[in-house]
Amino acid sequence: CVALEAVNIPAGVKSIGEAAFLGDSAIATITFAEESVLDSIGKEAFRNCSKVRFVEIPNSVIDIGDYAFCNSQLKSVTIPNSVTSIGNSAFGSIESLDTVIIGSGVTNIGGRAFYKGDWTDLKAIYCSALIPPSLGSNVFSGQSVTGIKLYVPEESVNRYKTTAEWNNFIINALPSFTITWKQYDGTTIDLTFVPYGQIPAHESPIRDASSSYI
Repeated sequence: CVALEAVNIPAGVKSIGEAAFLGDSAIATITFAEESVLDSIGKEAFRNCSKVRFVEIPNSVIDIGDYAFCNSQLKSVTIPNSVTSIGNSAFGSIESLDTVIIGSGVTNIGGRAFYKGDWTDLKAIYCSALIPPSLGSNVFSGQSVTGIKLYVPEESVNRYKTTAEWNNFIINALPSFTITWKQYDGTTIDLTFVPYGQIPAHESPIRDASSSYI
């Protein structure tokens, strides 16, 4: 389907099979339904979809297969907290990549998962996993990553510094933010402490009905 330019995965899809869109070089847009139940993205599912610049992986995904997004044009990669495993070369050969956010649930990252030939455009890697994920061979290989910042949970800084391949980065504690939740009239509802890479959420505020709103 060399002319296919956009893919919209509906809410009911639970998995994307192996090589589902392999080599569809015209695809520029991949979207997933907000209430997605997708739990796996198969091997080579979007490999060589070379025009794709952005994709928001659903929070329901558990497994990202080998070469799933290899050789795309993604500028940033956000792995949701639901993901436990990232396949071999899943995001390999993406020369445009400048930011990587790895969720707290990731326990294993396959070989050459984030391989790229030139790391000079990479700004930072943010990893929320308390225990450093196990790594396959040459996960971050290509050019030297020395001098690139890696942000991890504060209590895990020393763990990452003593773990092979992770310790090649300049390791710092993850930045965090205080979210102030306010009611429609400006009154403060709550304060929430949120680490970088996590999406803040709060119960819906309540507003009294009026002649204009219910």
